[in-house]
Amino acid sequence: MADEPSYLLKLYAFEGLLRLQQIYQGLRPGNETFHVETVKRIANVSDAIGFLRTIEGLNRWSRKHIVLDCSTELAKDLVVSHVRDITLGKRTYHYLLSGLHP
Repeated sequence: MADEPSYLLKLYAFEGLLRLQQIYQGLRPGNETFHVETVKRIANVSDAIGFLRTIEGLNRWSRKHIVLDCSTELAKDLVVSHVRDITLGKRTYHYLLSGLHP
């Protein structure tokens, strides 16, 4: 479904905005597009899950591409919490783990 909205959300805990700036600076003109819908700094799993619930409420069935730029432990805890949360969809979320560090 090409007309279906797709969200790219970047959730970060550390220098995520600097990495995002580096990605944009590295882009070259062409046919490829790169669109970031939302960037959110998270301090813990509760922050992230609360934010995902808000996004879920806006459009439950849209694809959501989530870039997690945080510690390995926080990323693991967030994904596990998402799977356990009965209010969040499972099929429409796609995670990319970026810049994992201890």
